[in-house]
Amino acid sequence: MNKEEHEQLLSKVISLRSDNLVAYFFTLTLLFTTALMYFFANFFSHSGFVLWFISVILFAFTLFQWSILQHDFFHNYFYEKKSENITWGLFASLFTLVPFYDSKLEHLEHHDRIGSNLDPERIQLQISEKYLPYFTTLWKYHIPLLTPTLLIIKFWNLKNLKSIYQGKHILRILSYLLPLIFHLYLITDLAPLQYFKTWGIAYIFYFYMCDLFLLSQHIQGENGSSEVSNQDELCRDVELPNLVEKFFFLGFNRHGLHHLIPNLPGYHLCMIQAHEVKKLTLLELLKLRHQLVFTDLNSKI
Repeated sequence: MNKEEHEQLLSKVISLRSDNLVAYFFTLTLLFTTALMYFFANFFSHSGFVLWFISVILFAFTLFQWSILQHDFFHNYFYEKKSENITWGLFASLFTLVPFYDSKLEHLEHHDRIGSNLDPERIQLQISEKYLPYFTTLWKYHIPLLTPTLLIIKFWNLKNLKSIYQGKHILRILSYLLPLIFHLYLITDLAPLQYFKTWGIAYIFYFYMCDLFLLSQHIQGENGSSEVSNQDELCRDVELPNLVEKFFFLGFNRHGLHHLIPNLPGYHLCMIQAHEVKKLTLLELLKLRHQLVFTDLNSKI
């Protein structure tokens, strides 16, 4: 999309604003649904396998939806007030395991440096050659390794945790402390085995969904784009049925539009007429995931 087309697009959506009623509706509905799916996963873990398995998958999907909302909280546009976005962003991190403050800074920088080697969200795992064969084998059998590995490399490692403690930045400390305390409490309250049968299995499916979307969203290049109007050339959308993308993904699959209009609430993206952008169907995305070998991820993609 050239600059003139981009300005025309912005002029059409300038009237769209964040609506607190809509934002609270989505957030509280998701909170209720997550609690319900967790209850089912916990309840059926003591009885039938089929109902337990279905409830765990649905629970995992609600965890993924929290990551979608947390992304919108990064941009301070899901709610009208910045403080509300921060509060709910911290709350979302209890489910996503993504520390709010550091990941927000990284994501906003990603919008400025998309496609370049300076893009902080560019996938560079740098796994030791000693362990790479094990990662490659597990990846081949669709074990979700990408998201948890990135979480450890970027956030949940001793070096980073030490710097947080020494920095004494209250919001940054809370971003790590809240999810840590929350899950330690759950493990203690439920007992490790029950925690694994509910949260643990759900996180495996949650990480797999995150892996797929991480692989789908961008086409990496050597040079980034400082012009927002050119950013859609480095983005890909995932094709989904209209009702699914509107009510379950809140436009998160329309990644090209998000980079063209980064200040537009995600739930409005589905209201905009589709533009020419590289797209993947879910089947194509699964094929892409299957064809990629972990050594490609280990260098960079």
